[in-house]
Amino acid sequence: MRIKLLLLALVVLLLVALLWQYDYESESEGRVVVAFYMVANQKLEEDIAEDYQEIVEGSYNCSGVIYVAYQSESGITFRRVERGEVTDLSSTLQVPTLISRYSMQSFLSTIYRMENVEELILILGGENSGRNRLFYREGSFLTPEDLNSAFSMVGGLRISLLQIDMCSAINYEVLTAAAPYCNFIIGSEIEIHSKGHRYDKELLVLNDFQRDRLLTTERILDIFTAEHRYYRTNAQFSLVSAEGFLEWRDEIEAILAELESHQIENESVIKGDYVDLRLALESLADVSNKTVRERIGRIMGGWQSIVVKSCAMTEEYSRMGGIGYYLPEM
Repeated sequence: MRIKLLLLALVVLLLVALLWQYDYESESEGRVVVAFYMVANQKLEEDIAEDYQEIVEGSYNCSGVIYVAYQSESGITFRRVERGEVTDLSSTLQVPTLISRYSMQSFLSTIYRMENVEELILILGGENSGRNRLFYREGSFLTPEDLNSAFSMVGGLRISLLQIDMCSAINYEVLTAAAPYCNFIIGSEIEIHSKGHRYDKELLVLNDFQRDRLLTTERILDIFTAEHRYYRTNAQFSLVSAEGFLEWRDEIEAILAELESHQIENESVIKGDYVDLRLALESLADVSNKTVRERIGRIMGGWQSIVVKSCAMTEEYSRMGGIGYYLPEM
């Protein structure tokens, strides 16, 4: 009888140990984290308030956890949202403004401290007020170098998808700064509509992100395309492979000086000194330097590995390559 009782106790202990291990593994399992970092200026105040409502509504159907930091006239708000349950974390992000590389670093570091992050989708929202003045608000802004610095200060940072919801933000300088820390980057090299981001729909699509990153990002691009057709915006969206961009960056960098000295007066010009990079490079096809011509040929041949997918709303932008470039100011 005593032996039976000992065996029974041993079985119970084994079951308890197994259940504890199961709970521990479940709790330590990596999470998909969708992080929104948004700055509203006077023009975008109402739109970003609507974006936040879409995020909360979309969270009910999102299997991941959501973090939102946004700055508006009323101050800085930092919240965690999961399945419609909102937790205010504003006291943990003690920064005077989000328009600072250190604030972005603090935001990302806080997320990594609170979650076991397996996949990070980072969405940046605000205004790009010309020549990469990102998150522009009352004269303050971040540069691509600030982005790079913020990312570099977060140990172990890997952004599965970086989505930049600002006009003209998919350009050579921004990609150079962000690509070392990313897998995919989505945005537009030209204008976008401030109401064209249906975050509730996007959060639903992101449930499939771990199963197929590329297909999911392409579906997000399709959502943007549908919304901007509704608003009749002259938008153009690009899905950029960070790995592909980094693979070809040195080749592109080697002929930028040639591009900058070349007189560009063709359809590659988007506005002023801002050009479509691929079309601008193609305009060098008749230069006398054979090395430059051969290098351009190689870049054009590999372009599909950089811009995986591109969607233009109008015929005017249908030939664009998906990446912009600012020529040096004269």
